[in-house]
Amino acid sequence: MKVKKYHISWLLAAASVGILAGTVLSLFLNFKIFLGIEWVIGSTCLFIVSLINKRLLAVVLMLLSGTVFGLWRGSVTLNSFSTYDNYYGKSVVVSGLVSEDPSIDIDGD
Repeated sequence: MKVKKYHISWLLAAASVGILAGTVLSLFLNFKIFLGIEWVIGSTCLFIVSLINKRLLAVVLMLLSGTVFGLWRGSVTLNSFSTYDNYYGKSVVVSGLVSEDPSIDIDGD
């Protein structure tokens, strides 16, 4: 019995779906868990194993790899937004000085 090997495009599609799913999941999970570099290393290992294997298990591993990577990336982004938590629900006044006059073209741009 011949075992079916999947084309690399199916593996990359599974990784893409996983990244998208992981990024969305990071909005609902505790993002501080996924901030470490070990998640990227684990995701990369799964990615490499999937590229070597190319069987049905590889598609599942690629989906898992993409999900872990998406969780990591979404968590890093959410962590960078956490510096603004103190300002939510409050009025903030921003002031500044314009260093040069804005130029306006003939078209008004």
